[in-house]
Amino acid sequence: MEKYHFLKRITKSDLYKMLRYKYPLSFQRVSKRNQQHEIVILRETIDLLENYDQLLLMLKNDQEPTLDKLPYLTNEQRVQLNKGINSLRYPRNVLTEKDHLDFFVFRKISQYLGLSHALDLPSRRIIRNLNMHLGKSAMRLCIDSHPLVPSEVGDYELDVFFDFLEKLKPKVLTDSSVDEQFGLGVYEESYEQTFKKTLDEHEQIYVFCFDVTIHRDQPKREDDYLKLYLDYEGKIKAILQKVDGLNTLIHYLVRIEPSQEFGLNLHFVLILKETKYFPENTFILKFKKELAGIFSILADKYTVRNWNDVVRKQFSKKAVGLIKKSDVAAVNESWYWIFSCFFAVEQVFKFNLGFNPHQIINGCLALQSSSLPTSNKNLESLSKDYCTLNDLSEQDTRIFAHRKHLAKPVQQYLSYADLTYFVYPYLSGSDGGHLTLGPLLGRIEVFCETLRAVKPELFIIPNKALLGTFSPEEYSKMHTRLGRMWLSIFKTLLDEPDLFQNLSSAPFRSQNVLSFLSFLQANWSVLQEFQLQPLNDVIMVQLNEKMSILKNELLHHDFIKTKTSLDGNFKKLTKYTRYLLAKDVYALRIQIELNIPNKSLNQTEQSSILTEFLRVGQSAQPLSWLRGYLLRWDQYECVQRQSRQTYADLTLFFEYQSKLQDVNLPEKLKQYLANFIARYNEKKKLSNSANEIHYSMRSCNIFAPKAELRHEVLKIETIDKDLRNSFLKYYLPYFYFLDFFILWVDMENGKKIKRYTKGQEPKAKKISTTEDSQ
Repeated sequence: MEKYHFLKRITKSDLYKMLRYKYPLSFQRVSKRNQQHEIVILRETIDLLENYDQLLLMLKNDQEPTLDKLPYLTNEQRVQLNKGINSLRYPRNVLTEKDHLDFFVFRKISQYLGLSHALDLPSRRIIRNLNMHLGKSAMRLCIDSHPLVPSEVGDYELDVFFDFLEKLKPKVLTDSSVDEQFGLGVYEESYEQTFKKTLDEHEQIYVFCFDVTIHRDQPKREDDYLKLYLDYEGKIKAILQKVDGLNTLIHYLVRIEPSQEFGLNLHFVLILKETKYFPENTFILKFKKELAGIFSILADKYTVRNWNDVVRKQFSKKAVGLIKKSDVAAVNESWYWIFSCFFAVEQVFKFNLGFNPHQIINGCLALQSSSLPTSNKNLESLSKDYCTLNDLSEQDTRIFAHRKHLAKPVQQYLSYADLTYFVYPYLSGSDGGHLTLGPLLGRIEVFCETLRAVKPELFIIPNKALLGTFSPEEYSKMHTRLGRMWLSIFKTLLDEPDLFQNLSSAPFRSQNVLSFLSFLQANWSVLQEFQLQPLNDVIMVQLNEKMSILKNELLHHDFIKTKTSLDGNFKKLTKYTRYLLAKDVYALRIQIELNIPNKSLNQTEQSSILTEFLRVGQSAQPLSWLRGYLLRWDQYECVQRQSRQTYADLTLFFEYQSKLQDVNLPEKLKQYLANFIARYNEKKKLSNSANEIHYSMRSCNIFAPKAELRHEVLKIETIDKDLRNSFLKYYLPYFYFLDFFILWVDMENGKKIKRYTKGQEPKAKKISTTEDSQ
């Protein structure tokens, strides 16, 4: 080990160079895309951090310009001074004020100027106060917008700038952390010994670096990184567990850092026991596929990036991949570009979340296997001489994302449930909208389908001769996958009592959910008592018996037969929709309800009127531009009439016409519907009678959970493949498989009604009999 006793550490200039590749987007580039409000760290942010770092070094080394030297500067030196000052000017949005993100050099400057003192001061306030301070002076180092050209620095501004430097200098001279090199922290020093020991033990290792970037699918102009982290904490732990499972893993380092836009980046450095070759890109593809089971396709976005590729191409081919103990150059290159960089970056910026943003975790080949910490609450409960079901309940919901134990058709059904329940946060309160109702319904679906597939056991009951003699720790290991799911759901319902009422009136509920609700209502008081009593064998046995009752109820309803029938028609629907999208179209979704005073009309009664509306309407605008439509019939609980109200959910596709650009299609349709109903009542002699037809129509977003589909009128062009694919991937299955989640209560004339119809696709013209025979 003497050959590399002193490993080469990364310089400041090289680290800033690496950061420019990690955060490549410039303000000019993002402003062209109108994304400047979504980006937190710009390329200019890295430039600014380096420029101020160099300014402090100039002050430390007595190399800064001074007022007394100003008269003796040459023109070229004056130009360089002007250029240097302009490099310190920055628009306010380049130095973000988001909470819990700490910029090392600006925290220092804030302290030097007396704007902050306590190290635990929230970082957002530090940057905000500094931006305000640097924006006030005559020189205005912090400005409101990006300057088109560098400004000339006047004499008075120079006086203000030199005064600024004089305030900083005494503090800089006494600050030992201001140096040419990054400081050697205790974590880096400790890990250096681990790194050397690993090389000694294994002779050669494989260094593999990659990034997992996580952010919300729909940014909400958030400011608080701690809240973001807490929202994703469970999913981050699930990612770490995936990495833990690699069978050639010796250990790995992981750091949580800000991504370019508001989000979290997990930077992994894996130390693997590989002798020749590790298929990096194959790993990336498979790992990305596995993460699909952790993240929500509608609420989250994530990317996986091979950082080894960047290092090889831009910095050093020897720094990553296979590193042999005997190759001193490769060992030093790897330490310089990978490990020294890993620790040093926290001296540029880091999260201030109340814990160390990096971890070193042992893997399968290490002496000590890694494990996720148990929450303090659970540790506290297990330290008592008894435990309750409430103590065993987990807030972590990752278990519901794992569905491989279920049959493929069931997994497909659950994906339709996810699509449907993700709509809840986007509904109005009067329509049943709720922020947390959708995820809870999704978890209930997974629980019910798991209960169908496995034994109805929340707990594995041990040998009866030993019952009643177990410690809290032993009880905590007896619950099954099904038991963990149940405890998580029931605790959520206990902690948020309003959710139970919201479940009872939710507009989208499957037969699973209805059976689950019925079971809860019949057993609520008993289940509550079980949850809070000291756990014993009697409670475990009785809970298992309760689950048998629920399972029997669930097995009475077989959705597979219904799904098989729907799947066949869905292929026809997809084909028809592809025909509709073969031309540029405007798509809009409306819901129409027809009734007479104090009475709801059934589907048969409404269908004949709506069919006539669509048929007759095609002779006049706007329906004369209609290319096709999708129509489904649904019901909701009408409080006024104390009955189920049937309504038509209609998606219309209008072939693109230039004149349509200036037409308010929903309003024009509503006017035409009003005229049609008035004429219909006159023709049928229903006007002013007890049987006069009334209507209501409302326009809806196509599919609110996806931003690109969140429009009442959606233009879909043939060249926009992403939008077409999104429509087919998300809206179409959501629209069609609502049969599962809006249950039809009544049968009409003893027959099951047809809930879905579509427009007619033109038949292909026959060219000739000869061609047909060929």
